Order: sequence, then structure tokens, then C-alpha cells
Amino acid sequence: MKFLSPILRSFALSLAFVAGSTLYAAGAMASTSSAFGLSANFTIGDINTAIEPVNPLNNGTAPVYNKTANSGPYNKVLTLDSGAMRPVLTAAASNLQSHISHLFGLGSSFVVGEATASGLNLNLAPQKGASTVVVTPYLQITADKIQQTADYTHSTPNRTIVASDGTIKNLVVTGTLVGGKTLKFSGTPKPDQILFQSPTVTITLRQSISAALISCSPNCVTTPYFIDTAGLQVVLTNATIGDHTVSGNITVGGGHAGLASEP
Repeated sequence: MKFLSPILRSFALSLAFVAGSTLYAAGAMASTSSAFGLSANFTIGDINTAIEPVNPLNNGTAPVYNKTANSGPYNKVLTLDSGAMRPVLTAAASNLQSHISHLFGLGSSFVVGEATASGLNLNLAPQKGASTVVVTPYLQITADKIQQTADYTHSTPNRTIVASDGTIKNLVVTGTLVGGKTLKFSGTPKPDQILFQSPTVTITLRQSISAALISCSPNCVTTPYFIDTAGLQVVLTNATIGDHTVSGNITVGGGHAGLASEP
């Protein structure tokens, strides 16, 4: 599952509208759900680095599905570039939990993708050398818990709802990328709540991206198709990190719920 920028979000929505009749005609519809604890990807010049989705879960083929997976303690060091003063992302969590479930039938469908990150510590900073001098991180994010849920519900005759929900406990964000500020949040974020925004850095809480289909036979009806959610989303756009220009994103608590077309 990929989380899209606001521009691509609009494009994906329009594309889903246009493709609506085609997707319905392609075959029967089945539920799809997924969840993961965190992911990250960065681009510096021609160099791409990534942390693939951690602790991922994807739904099975059975009409009824319910599964939970826990990562346990997680630690990862991702070097973004080569050379001197290379930026490094250190990611740690006491546990990453992913949960997916669906009940899919002719009369109704209930699909859930949920992820929780506990004891989270993300630190984007210059690589440590022999010096004992403490270097201010470019970005440091800590939280006791970030939990996010994506829900898709369909009930006859024509009622379909997609929704997101989530909670955050003791989130703290600091670093030069947020102007040296200390940003804090605890509670239930509003949908797509912006914690910080600059021309190069955007941090969003409880981000959600949804798409809908339009079917016309003969009247046109708009029906939600899927929802993607992220408890915390960091997007870098040509951000200056030391001597580097970096674009990319960090996602914490990713969930997906919706339909998939079966040929």
C-alpha cells in the first residue's frame, strides 16, 4: 500500500471515477485489507533508500478473515547516502501491531485495516563519527503510541461508508527540519490534521485517502471504493539536510480497507 501526496490523491480519485464502470464490469468484487507498522523511503539525487513496510499483513481469500501480528522490539538503521556527514534514519519501536479483518458477503461487507506503533523513536540525523559533540537531529519523533484504523462498511441496499479513526499518546517532534521547535500532541487528531507545514516539510496526523466509483445504469451513483490511512505521515520535498537535498516520506501506522476487483 502506498500513501499519496495531495496532488496524486486528487488524481487517484478522478481516475477511480473514470474507471468505475470498467472495474464493476471486470468481475465480482472482493474485500481487501492491509496494515503495517511503519515504512520510509528517500531520494537523494540518483540514490533511493527505503524501509519496506514493517510487520505487514494482507487479507486472505476466505469470506471471513481476522488476523493480528506483533513485531516485538524493532530496530533499523537506514543510511540515506554515501560520503561524509551522510544522513541516517534510526527507527525503533517497542512493538508494531498490525490487525486486519473482513466479513464479506452478498448482503453486507465489513473490512478493517488497523496498525499500532508503541514506544516509537525515529531519529534522522548525521551519521555519528568519532567526535563526542552532540549534533542536533534533523528530525526526531517519539511517541508512546500511534494507532490508526481504516474502515470500509457496505450494507444493502446501497449504503457504503469509509472512515478513519485513531489516537496518539505523547507525540513529540523536534529538529532543524521543524525550525528547532518542539511540537507535541496527545489525543484524537482531526482527520488530516497538519502538525507542521513548510515549503519542504509536511507532518500530518490521521491522514486518509479515499476513492469512489461512479456507476450509471441509468442513474449515476457514487460509491466509496477504498480508504488508505496513516497515523503519522511525514513528507519531505527537496528538504535541505546537511549538504544534501532530500525528498521522501515516513509513514507510521498504515491501514487499508476496501474492495478489490476479481477478474
